[in-house]
Amino acid sequence: MKKLFCLGLIFLLSGCASSPYYMEDKTASEKAVADLHASSTLALQKDIKVLSISKIKGEGISERKKRLFLQKVRQGIVSFGKYKVVSYDDSLIYDVRSLRKSKEVNQKNIPGHHMLVVADANISGEVLVLQNDLCSLTLSLTNLKTGLTLWEGNYDIQCD
Repeated sequence: MKKLFCLGLIFLLSGCASSPYYMEDKTASEKAVADLHASSTLALQKDIKVLSISKIKGEGISERKKRLFLQKVRQGIVSFGKYKVVSYDDSLIYDVRSLRKSKEVNQKNIPGHHMLVVADANISGEVLVLQNDLCSLTLSLTNLKTGLTLWEGNYDIQCD
């Protein structure tokens, strides 16, 4: 009985008994970036140089948590340096272009027509609630020219 108690105590103190089935958010976003960069299928795509990132669909985690997760993924992709990332939802892009006719702004500094870069592929996500505290987050990278999925990763994270 003492041996069983000691083994149980060691198991509990080591964290094994209380370890969740999900990854911490930071670990999951780092793993997603590592998986993306390690993808042999994506590495074979020579025409993929610019990525865009869509929103994560589904419920179970807050919009704040979704945005933070994607922000970490975007930062990891940018810092790796292999791909450029475009931000279509950045209102500053459109604000700058709206200044084209303003006489108050030096027009030489305003980007010309046909300067906005379009993405070759897009990362999107979906959340599914598996249990009360367990959500499955799936990220997919789709070639925007062909519609083919080039990479997909699944990460179990804590629901809100």
